[in-house]
Amino acid sequence: YQVEVWLDTTLGYAQHVVAPTYGRVEEQDGGVMFRCQLDDLDNVARYIVNLGVPFRVIQPDELRAAFARLASELAAVATAG
Repeated sequence: YQVEVWLDTTLGYAQHVVAPTYGRVEEQDGGVMFRCQLDDLDNVARYIVNLGVPFRVIQPDELRAAFARLASELAAVATAG
């Protein structure tokens, strides 16, 4: 998958937290565009959440489903007795 996610952060912070071997970042639209090409979208979703910044998925649509799965997993952990 070709992944594009807009990050609401500075380029300096993004360069600090995004491993160059994982993806590339560039300033765009008042934030930072994160791009990578990976097969495991569940892994990408976890990675992006761990960056700790607000974000918006640009593509692919399947990444939104990966975030939904992650949200369900986290909700189950949060409500487990």
